[in-house]
Amino acid sequence: MFTGIVQAVGKVVRVKPHRLWITRENLEVSLGASVAVNGVCLTVAALDGEKMAFDLSWETLARTNLGELGPGDPVNLEPALRPGA
Repeated sequence: MFTGIVQAVGKVVRVKPHRLWITRENLEVSLGASVAVNGVCLTVAALDGEKMAFDLSWETLARTNLGELGPGDPVNLEPALRPGA
């Protein structure tokens, strides 16, 4: 579940055909965590220092504008609520 409140603005670092790398902007996330990126719920697939990666399915690319993002583009980030919050 998400609050609808953007908690950080990250930047796209790299875009591969089905993987999107974004700066973490000090968000507390772990592998498998859910993060809304520009309102699209995605799962953290990899972490590398201050970057996090998300796998993008064909369906996600077809139904959102995430496939149009390029390096340096800003993205709204919202981690999922923690249980009991």
